[in-house]
Amino acid sequence: GHQWREGEGGELTKPVFNLIRRISDYVISTLCAKEYSISYSLDGLPPEIAGDGRLIAAVDTLTRHIGNVYDREKLEKLLFDVCKDAVICGSGVLYTYWDADKETGDAHTGIFRTQAIDPACIYPADPRCGDIQSQEFFIIKSRRGIEAVRREAAGNGIGVQDLNKIEGEG
Repeated sequence: GHQWREGEGGELTKPVFNLIRRISDYVISTLCAKEYSISYSLDGLPPEIAGDGRLIAAVDTLTRHIGNVYDREKLEKLLFDVCKDAVICGSGVLYTYWDADKETGDAHTGIFRTQAIDPACIYPADPRCGDIQSQEFFIIKSRRGIEAVRREAAGNGIGVQDLNKIEGEG
C-alpha cells in the first residue's frame, strides 16, 4: 500500500480491490449457475428386479413427488444460501425435518420441510469425528418464543407446574 504515497497523484483516491470477495462471488456463481434436481433411479439393482414395471412406476412417481417438494421448499434458493455459507465458513448445512402440524388436505398430515442452518449452530455428538453419517446425534441451536416452547412442551406431556418454569432470557 505505500507505493501510492509519494509521487504524482499522491492526493488522489487510492484503488482498493477486495480479491476475496471476487473469488467468493466467482465460486458461488460457478456452483449455482447449474440447474439441479433430485431423482430416484433403479441403478445398481439386478435386472430382474429393476425391470419390474410396478417398481419403475413407483420410482417415476417418487421422482415427480420429490420434484414438487424441490419446488415447494425453494431448494434452488436454499442451495445458493448453503453455497454462500460454504464459501465463507467452510461448510453449509441443509436441515430437512418432518413438520407434523402441516395440513395437506389428504388423509395424512405433515410434510417434509428444509431450511438452511448456520454451520456454527450445529453441534455433533463427536466433534472430532469428520464422518457426518456416523454421528449418533446433532444438537441444532435455535431461538424460539417462550409461548411456542411451552406449547411444544405441553404437547409432549409436560405438566402445568413445569410449564410455568419455562422463562425467557433476562
